[in-house]
Amino acid sequence: MLLLNTFRRFTTETYEIAQKMREINVISLCALSLLLASAASSYGQSNTSATTPQAQTPPKTWIDADTGHRVTRLTDEPNSEGLFFNLNAYTPDGRDMIYTSPEAILDLNFATRQTKLIVSGKLHNVVIGTRTRRVFFTREGPAYVYAVNIDSKQVTRLASIPPRGIISSVNADETLLVGTFVEGTAPEFNQFMGKAAQEALAAALKDPTAKRLTKDDIKLRAMKMRLEAKIPEDMFTVNLETGKVNIILKGTDWLNRVQFSPTDPNLIMYAHEGHSTDVDRIWTIRADGSQNQMIHMRGIKEESAAREFWSRDGKTIWYELQKPKGEDFALMGYDVATGNRKLFHMDKMESSMYYNSATDGSFFCGSGRRSESAHGDDPSEGQTLRSREWIEVLHPILNDADSGADPQYANWFHYNNTSSSGAPNAKYTGWFRRERLVNMYKNDYTKFEPNVRVSPDNRLVIFTSNMFGPTYVFGVEVN
Repeated sequence: MLLLNTFRRFTTETYEIAQKMREINVISLCALSLLLASAASSYGQSNTSATTPQAQTPPKTWIDADTGHRVTRLTDEPNSEGLFFNLNAYTPDGRDMIYTSPEAILDLNFATRQTKLIVSGKLHNVVIGTRTRRVFFTREGPAYVYAVNIDSKQVTRLASIPPRGIISSVNADETLLVGTFVEGTAPEFNQFMGKAAQEALAAALKDPTAKRLTKDDIKLRAMKMRLEAKIPEDMFTVNLETGKVNIILKGTDWLNRVQFSPTDPNLIMYAHEGHSTDVDRIWTIRADGSQNQMIHMRGIKEESAAREFWSRDGKTIWYELQKPKGEDFALMGYDVATGNRKLFHMDKMESSMYYNSATDGSFFCGSGRRSESAHGDDPSEGQTLRSREWIEVLHPILNDADSGADPQYANWFHYNNTSSSGAPNAKYTGWFRRERLVNMYKNDYTKFEPNVRVSPDNRLVIFTSNMFGPTYVFGVEVN
């Protein structure tokens, strides 16, 4: 069972097509059945509870031999997971972290490091309260949203939501939930994956000498199919006092990553989903449906703006900018009050699948990503050091000269390209000092990309990993 809901599993990372799936040679009908199964599970995170064999319980704590940082296993349940990187996982007082395991929502108390079951069942769409110690969720079956009190464990049914609806965020004063739903009986993404796999098989049977196909090729085609299908989809809010549902956005663009600001109860960030070079992805809208605004417009061919998340103070939308994709990297910060942008240049080795920021914004963390060069036989020290498979901290180094758009930096990053209107107010703010925390060579990135977040006290980088077989949640000490 996928506790964070099947839909979110199939839509969390639609833009990412790079370097996370092994190649598959599609040559037979038997291969098609295997391909369909693997394609469905490879879109977003895979269902580790269904596919990962049970293994010996990993150690409770150890020192990473390559970094010297202490790592602690925070959860005891095999196939337990932290929430997706852009979702709030902490109670308002910062005392607890909510996580999931197959058919359960659980709580970790930071002071005692004790865990407890909050509610069990076929649960989806886990959202943490911003004012109260409640967790919101949906169940299988009729479309209702529920809340459970973390301390009393009392469950209350709050409101009905549209059929096929998901909830994804609660606002800063805990009066509104926001979510999306696909109208009618339009197909889900896994159906597009199946169609793309069938087409791949037909092409392979027609020309067995054609180039080998990858899961990524199939996923990219499926994403294009889903985007081009123009499926009607709506964004809605739920009033937590009255239960009233209000549709605030209608369209045929693929919607995902719908998130309230951590501090402004009426501001929502969302993404138009698809491969990141095919869509102007990052937008904001007010909770009443007004002021629908694009945050980043692509300015050159093969430009990618993605992996968006809120700063903890709600002042900044952070996202990774690749301009063009795969060549120049930066972490860009958009100031929601002024529209100005900060730009931290990143070396390609510093880039990650997911990022997050410290509570006070003093540093960032990254999940790393699969490095083909690191795998095969046991890597030499040089191969390991060149790998991007590390949990890491990115310490900002500020550009004291405040060079702004000084042309000398055009060779470092192409945001000075005169054809680009995507970031007119961007300043070259600085770069990062990369600090590796955990060697993730044993994490299978093809099955699970670690989600990362920083603990409320900034002392731990918290991540999920399958380095011991089943997934568990771990914390690594920053200092």
